[in-house]
Amino acid sequence: MKSWLSIPTMLTMVVVLGAATTDRFPPEVAADVKQMGDACRGNDGKPGPSGTYEQFGDQFKFHPRKLVEHGILGGTGVEVWAIDSGRFRCDGAQSMFSGSGGAQVSVFARLSDGQVRQVLMHGAYGMNVTGSRSSLKLWLRVGGPLCGQAGQPSHAESILCDRPMVWDATAQKMDFAPIAEARFPFGKPNQ
Repeated sequence: MKSWLSIPTMLTMVVVLGAATTDRFPPEVAADVKQMGDACRGNDGKPGPSGTYEQFGDQFKFHPRKLVEHGILGGTGVEVWAIDSGRFRCDGAQSMFSGSGGAQVSVFARLSDGQVRQVLMHGAYGMNVTGSRSSLKLWLRVGGPLCGQAGQPSHAESILCDRPMVWDATAQKMDFAPIAEARFPFGKPNQ
């Protein structure tokens, strides 16, 4: 007897996994994505297409974006999968994965022994990937002291910047590049 998935189950898989990427995920990455879907449904939500809302004047527009970015870190040969939970749409529980303080970005990497391991988990106001899939660069939008701003500013007072992430081969993890490499889309903080 053949076993068929229900249409809602298939649609959920397409929305959660297919909208993220068509690549096959390693089990560690797939488990992280599955956990978000399970948590969404467990809070009476419904997974929707991944993406972000961006403001244009007084209007907000939805932009589909990959939940999982996959590629090789430029200059390192390290294969990574970066998950921006702020891109995960959970209709009915919208603030479950992000809010005024941003969202978690998790990065998994295939290490030199072939194992895939989480090498970064950090709060951010979003992530951006530049370059090509065979030589990508990962940027996290952060604020306040991570952008060189003195003191402990509130979210409203924080200066935002885009910090590139670098691979620390010795520690086998990702970390922020020096602040001198940061981009300041809204102006630099007063030092």
